Amino acid sequence: MVPKLIMKHLHHIIPKHMGGTDDPSNLIELTLEEHAEAHRKLYEEHGRWQDKYAWLGLSGMIPNKELHKKVSSEAAKAWWKNLSENDREKRLESFNFSKIGNKNALGKTWKLSEETKKKVSFAKTGVKKTDEVKKRQSEARKGSGNPMFGKTQSPETREKIRQAALSRKGVKI
Repeated sequence: MVPKLIMKHLHHIIPKHMGGTDDPSNLIELTLEEHAEAHRKLYEEHGRWQDKYAWLGLSGMIPNKELHKKVSSEAAKAWWKNLSENDREKRLESFNFSKIGNKNALGKTWKLSEETKKKVSFAKTGVKKTDEVKKRQSEARKGSGNPMFGKTQSPETREKIRQAALSRKGVKI
């Protein structure tokens, strides 16, 4: 019988978003379940969104795609909140809200005027992709630019990578 490989996670005792460092004295190895629980406790104690989404993501309570959207949204809110009022005004003045996705800021579908369509068409006239660019784009779509695309690593390989990462961080194995 093959022994079950238990993956360990490195957890920052004082999270980096709270000023913690990568110093080995601030790192601890935990199982996935322990890591999720540690972030749940941190979230309940301090109420920080970073710990909430770390807990929900590690525990599998929220899918990765949704997790990335929520984390990006929270990070953007925090970034906006930390801007000065003057910087916010400047950014709002320079941002074109009429072209967010395919809708304006009020959620109405926007349409290009005939004049704008002509300008866009003219700007693209004569622009040709080189063969090299076409090849790179084709390869990227196939995923062949990444030799690991579509492949999974064996548990042994994952363990070697984990140990290498730990040794780079200065954690004794």
